[in-house]
Amino acid sequence: MSTEEELAVQAIDGIVRQASKQHYVTLHELLERHSVQWLVDTYRNRYPNVMAISIPSLLSTYPEIRPEQDPIDMRGNSWERIERSLQRTISDYLR
Repeated sequence: MSTEEELAVQAIDGIVRQASKQHYVTLHELLERHSVQWLVDTYRNRYPNVMAISIPSLLSTYPEIRPEQDPIDMRGNSWERIERSLQRTISDYLR
C-alpha cells in the first residue's frame, strides 16, 4: 500500500475506534485528491469483509468526538469548514 492508502486506512480505523477530529482532517485532505469511492476501495482492500456502504455512512455522522482543540489542517482550514466539506462530499456520494 502507498502512504496515502495507509493514511486512509488509519484514519478510518481511528474514526471507528475513537473518532478524533484529526482523523477527519486527514480524510478531508485525502478527499481533496481522491474520491470517496477510492477511500471505500482502499479500506475494503485491507478489510474485505467490511460492508462498503457502512464506510460512507460512518464518515457522514460525527459520533461523540473526544473534546479536543479544533485541529487546523496544513492549508489552514477551520474545523467547521472541514466538517461542512466532508458532509457535502459524503452526501453527494450517497445520492
